[in-house]
Amino acid sequence: MSDLQQLVVRVNQHIPLTRHLQFRLECFENDQLTLTAPLAANINDKGTMFAGSQAALMALAGWCLTTLQAEQILPQDDVLAMQNSLRYQRPVTGDVRIVVTSQNDSLDRFRQKLTRGERAVLHIEARALNEDGGVASRYQGEYLARPV
Repeated sequence: MSDLQQLVVRVNQHIPLTRHLQFRLECFENDQLTLTAPLAANINDKGTMFAGSQAALMALAGWCLTTLQAEQILPQDDVLAMQNSLRYQRPVTGDVRIVVTSQNDSLDRFRQKLTRGERAVLHIEARALNEDGGVASRYQGEYLARPV
């Protein structure tokens, strides 16, 4: 089982809501993570993705990216969401692809602090993309990783 699949299993075991989202972690390279989720499991009464599902998926994508980055340095860590903002730009009309990356030089500072055994904050940005590649929403967040 891949690291991404193991993380999905771990998340689903500890956060029951995530089982209903039916998300998948598709790809983790460098400072970018891609998460996907089907519309059918997250649909609202208008036939588009429920805003609450979209918010949960965006927050989850940021948490997963931060966790994967932290676990490259610390075998035992704890990751917490600190703050976020989400701007909806247009409805999600099909399966969603969320691409999350760390902001600017945030990843370098994050790694340096964790290497020293300190708490570290990672600033992330994410975009939710419709099947046609158009941006449906934008998310920014801060996540704290701390040694356990």
